[in-house]
Amino acid sequence: MKGFVASTPNQPRLISWISWRNGLALPADRCEMPAWPAYGLLLLLLTACQSLPPGAQACVRERAAVLPVRLDHGILLVPGALNGQPVQLVVDTGAEGSLVSSDAVARFGLERDPTRRTTIDSVGGQITTANAWVQSFIVGNLETPQVSLAVGPLPALGEPASPLGGLVGANYLASFDIEFDLPRQRMALYRLVACGPGFSPWSDPAMVLPLRRFRRDLLLLDLQIDRQPVTALIDTGARLSSIRTDVAERLGVDAATLARDPLTAGSGVDLIAMAGRLHRFAEVRIGSEVLRDQEIEVAPLALPGADMLLGADYLRTRHVWLSYSTQRLFVAPAR
Repeated sequence: MKGFVASTPNQPRLISWISWRNGLALPADRCEMPAWPAYGLLLLLLTACQSLPPGAQACVRERAAVLPVRLDHGILLVPGALNGQPVQLVVDTGAEGSLVSSDAVARFGLERDPTRRTTIDSVGGQITTANAWVQSFIVGNLETPQVSLAVGPLPALGEPASPLGGLVGANYLASFDIEFDLPRQRMALYRLVACGPGFSPWSDPAMVLPLRRFRRDLLLLDLQIDRQPVTALIDTGARLSSIRTDVAERLGVDAATLARDPLTAGSGVDLIAMAGRLHRFAEVRIGSEVLRDQEIEVAPLALPGADMLLGADYLRTRHVWLSYSTQRLFVAPAR
């Protein structure tokens, strides 16, 4: 049975989970990030997704955008633009907010926002940075005008003609339901209107898993590792699923055992290096799916509220629907 995608030991990568706190409030005439008024360049396609009794409002699913998505070193990238300049953007459900890269600020001459600073907490540490103004922030074909974004370092990924310009975080993504179909290199954004707990994106999903909101827009999933309960943060910005060292110890993985496992290397958005070990767990249960002999990184993650990150390696071979509106994860039947 398919499981996570194995990593390559010692290959540097980005570990996600990002939390930040904004500083001074913006003037009233400036656009603030959490609202995210999206102006679609695509015609919204409206389809009824379920029928209700007479007089009740029907569930409507609006397809806002369909984006090509690719994996670069295991990181999900979609096309976008900053002030009209094409860039690649990281899709990161594990980041509370969106940001632009330090390189993009310098490359495109973005104006700094003197009224706002952002403190970013990540798995490796903390940085505080002044924001930058982006006059036009485009994800696929959806544009948000004049927004103040945090600035942070990101790894050197993407083609020179379309560099890595920033990160699309949960404060943007939570306005949508998201369909990830990585085997077909496709991602779609939907808006749901009047869709209650009976909503399903497909006629016959293989699994429907309940999710919990954490820190407003982050999503948590309960699963089991070696028959012990574990809380996972759904984190598409993490190349490799990772578990906290103290949680692994609770599961019976002691220091002597870890010392025999392959080394891994990674960093948070602060780019502070973090070493881990790639440990093979006997069993991972996610809903009704049982995955045997799964390799998960064990690392000293600063990860409040969750035991582990469920990363892009889980999504890589699956077709899933991440529903922020109904707080559920739908997994399509295996093809």
